Amino acid sequence: MFQTTVFANPSIARANDDDEAEVERLREQKRKEREAKGEDANAHYYEDMADAHAEQSKKLINSEEMQLKNMADLAGRIGEHGFRR
Repeated sequence: MFQTTVFANPSIARANDDDEAEVERLREQKRKEREAKGEDANAHYYEDMADAHAEQSKKLINSEEMQLKNMADLAGRIGEHGFRR
């Protein structure tokens, strides 16, 4: 079901696996919501998968933006003097 990608860095592979697991969790949540409404969940598999990937992408972008913001804030606090004074 999932593509297997070989990464030289195991932490990248773990991050990719975590992302795919989150996408699958989101898709499963959407499937259950459709079943609760009485709709045919299998008929909307690809639509739900696309929505799940879009949501995960938004989360990753927001996470990266927060990380950059935190690094910029830290760099501003360190200032010209660096870590050692």
